[in-house]
Amino acid sequence: MLFVPSLSRALAHSSYSRLFDVKSAYSTPAGEFVCCRWHRARRVNRRRADGEGGGRRRSLGMSVDPTSKSILDDWKKEQQRKRDVSPEQRESVWDYPRPPRVEPNTRHVRVVHNGITVADTRRGYRVLETTHPPCYYIPVDDVDMQYVMLSRTKRQTYCEFKGPAVYFDVEVGWEFAEGAAWMYEFPTHPYRMLAEHVAFYASRVEECWVDDCRVRPEPGDFYGGWITDWIEWPPVKGGKAKGSGGDANAPK
Repeated sequence: MLFVPSLSRALAHSSYSRLFDVKSAYSTPAGEFVCCRWHRARRVNRRRADGEGGGRRRSLGMSVDPTSKSILDDWKKEQQRKRDVSPEQRESVWDYPRPPRVEPNTRHVRVVHNGITVADTRRGYRVLETTHPPCYYIPVDDVDMQYVMLSRTKRQTYCEFKGPAVYFDVEVGWEFAEGAAWMYEFPTHPYRMLAEHVAFYASRVEECWVDDCRVRPEPGDFYGGWITDWIEWPPVKGGKAKGSGGDANAPK
């Protein structure tokens, strides 16, 4: 076969030009080319988890401040915020009961994904259980359900206290978060007030806020507790490690 260098270069240039046109329509903010929405969502989520946008800080369970220059800066700011919390406001997860207690929420709770506010409320409830940070349950009326849909995996779990839970995916534009929220459609009688309320995993959406405090997610994939500045964390008491209660596959 006859190989013509000039012809091969011309063909390569032509192919690159066509690819460049496609890239302009299907490129991420970082300039990465992806072939479809699904691959783009995976690429963005992977990039976030690997370090861009504070992934390393999140992996350490720290709040992310975009103005900070290092993890040390974030740590110093976080420690200062904790010092600003009065002793009367501090809560120890060891003081929470088991079975869990449900309290009305009066704080301003927001959930943001891909720059869009998905949930915004001053109502709802928070669930308190020993060794776990609180879970916030938001009324369905205060959740923008156009972005929250029943999970395509049809995952279900069971909590020994609250009953069966169903899961929801959150999709805003290109950003897709699988199993990012859950709800007890038919909770047990002691927790009947949680019906038609949605709770979100802080680790699976972009941001969660309680008043002016950015939430840190409870470590692990099973529990969906929200760690704020007034929650004493990690829960260490007399050298005991963090305990677990209920079904390990069910959120709290």
